Amino acid sequence: MDFYSSLLNQQAHMRERMEILLEQVRTVMKEANEIPKILELVITIERLGLGYHYENEIAQLLDVVLNSDYDDNNLHLVSLRFHLLRKNRYDVSSDVFHKFEDKQGGFVQSDTNSLLSLYNAAHLSIKGEDVFDMAVSFTRRHLLGALENLESPFAGEVSSSLLTPPFRRVGILEARNYLPCYTNKATRNEAILELGKLNFNIQQLHFCEELKDVTMWDEDAVNVLPEYMKDIYLYLLETFHSFEDHLGPENSYRVVYLKEAFKKLVQAYSDELKWRDENYVPKTLNEHLQVSSREQAGGHCASTIQSYMKEHGTTNDDACEKIKELIENSWKDMLHHYLALTDQPMVVPQMILNLSRTVDNMYKHTDAYTNSEILKDTIRMLFAEPVE
Repeated sequence: MDFYSSLLNQQAHMRERMEILLEQVRTVMKEANEIPKILELVITIERLGLGYHYENEIAQLLDVVLNSDYDDNNLHLVSLRFHLLRKNRYDVSSDVFHKFEDKQGGFVQSDTNSLLSLYNAAHLSIKGEDVFDMAVSFTRRHLLGALENLESPFAGEVSSSLLTPPFRRVGILEARNYLPCYTNKATRNEAILELGKLNFNIQQLHFCEELKDVTMWDEDAVNVLPEYMKDIYLYLLETFHSFEDHLGPENSYRVVYLKEAFKKLVQAYSDELKWRDENYVPKTLNEHLQVSSREQAGGHCASTIQSYMKEHGTTNDDACEKIKELIENSWKDMLHHYLALTDQPMVVPQMILNLSRTVDNMYKHTDAYTNSEILKDTIRMLFAEPVE
């Protein structure tokens, strides 16, 4: 990859420039002293994927936001404040949103920007926060109605949120997609913009290095074709042994868990193959979910929707709506545990959330695991297209 070699040669200069920009942006953060500006600044930094550089500074700014007075009659401000604080595991109540409800069970009509902020905030709800269930329904309806009359780039912001709310987006994809939007903002900070671009390009180099490391385990791939299962099995054993050697005596125990997980995966695929050959539909949703969550291409294999229809005697549309409801409840459960694990480092619950975000990105509208062509543009963007 020519671009990779070119960036690799510039890496030292890129990192030197990055250190300068990191300090410039740190100064900007220290000078922020008004709640609206602090909210906009931190949201921008996190959306551009720069938050890990400024964990202490962000924590200090959020403490200011939490403990300062603010205009709680401003729906946009209230929504941004709630969204940012809860996302970062601060204990904030949703009760403040009740004041914006009207007597008809909706919300006091507001500008589209405020409705978008409310929509995004409402997707950080946990079970029992009924005000957010109503907020999602209300704001989604109004945002869809307003979409065709909105101008770019705000129309793109609304469209993206309706597809996937910010909290559920894959971080690196969000950073890459937000860079052009931030570039077109009249209020952009040039140091933050340049840092965002540099940070992405350096991460891209890191991804390419990881890709090289992964392919190192494929040394004899050319020779691992026939004899079918026997050769594959022996190759897997060799691969596991190479993992153990690479990890060393103190960490090689981890490979045991990988072997067990792989056994379960093979068993799941075996059951799924049997279902396909016998045209079998699992009797219950749990039976299907315990075995596999992936539909096989090129033949019949029961889906979650089919399993639910058979178990409950519903239509396809009703089953789809129920599955969507189960997914929403799962997000609420995950967020509840994410907020509760305050005795754990942020990295622990973040790993679980990031996996969920990746799955959501791959399976939201289609099976990108089976139909990998769908991911071609995303892979190219992450591995082969640096930001200029």
